[in-house]
Amino acid sequence: MAAIELMGIKTDSWGPIISCLISKKWDAETNRLYESSIKDPLVIQCLEDQINFLRNRFQSLEATPNSPRLTATNAAQNKRHKIVCSFCQDQHTISYCPKFRGLSGTARSQAIREKNLCNNCLWHDAAAKCTSERRCAVCSRRHHTLLHFEKTEHKTQSKSPIVLLANALIKATTVSGGVEYARVLIDQGSQAFLITEEAATLLALPRQKVSTDLSGVGDGDIKTSSQQVTLTCSPRFPSTFKLTTNLLVLPKLTRTLPEKSFDIDMEQWQNKVLADPTLGWSRNELKK
Repeated sequence: MAAIELMGIKTDSWGPIISCLISKKWDAETNRLYESSIKDPLVIQCLEDQINFLRNRFQSLEATPNSPRLTATNAAQNKRHKIVCSFCQDQHTISYCPKFRGLSGTARSQAIREKNLCNNCLWHDAAAKCTSERRCAVCSRRHHTLLHFEKTEHKTQSKSPIVLLANALIKATTVSGGVEYARVLIDQGSQAFLITEEAATLLALPRQKVSTDLSGVGDGDIKTSSQQVTLTCSPRFPSTFKLTTNLLVLPKLTRTLPEKSFDIDMEQWQNKVLADPTLGWSRNELKK
């Protein structure tokens, strides 16, 4: 009901309909007890009264040792179907999570990508095929309504074309064995591995003295690197692959890319594990 109201649909008058649907699901004994509890059968019963009856009925069954409702099978089923929110670990689905709902549309989308959840149902792993036939209630596209946001939310003001370089989000190992997430630019024609002074300092990597001239970096002027570090990195998603390599340290490699966030149609990439889930987000925005 709360999810439907979030779409702007009024549910104030749905009580009798929901009450009727509920009454068709319970057993004959529960139905007999409910009918006997009604004071005036000619009056349409309030949904709240029905919920109160079910609560009392449940407590009564729970307090009865020989109740057929409390079998080992049912107990096992209840345990197996225990719901845990993948965002806050509380006992509700992520679509009803107050903390998740409190995020902006783009922040919710980023959280779903980081947890590799399906964009459409917000339930299973992103790599699995989604069988849900539901669509966004706003635009009718194949994503959850909570992941819908207007294109103006991150639309760049610049009229100049945006050039994208291949990039990925990786796990970089610090000198103490910890992990920091880092964005890497992938240049297939480069003959050296480079790292910024800021990143090397953040990872606290030991420096080695070198003297190497580099061309074709940033503005194209020849630059000299006087330091080198050794870095071990791995994919951001679960994997046994690791790469250890030497990187030349430079004060700056390129300007912030992209300079401003922009909207990109992710429809064709839904339920795919992206190398960089923050694609289209500027570095300045990611720091907020």
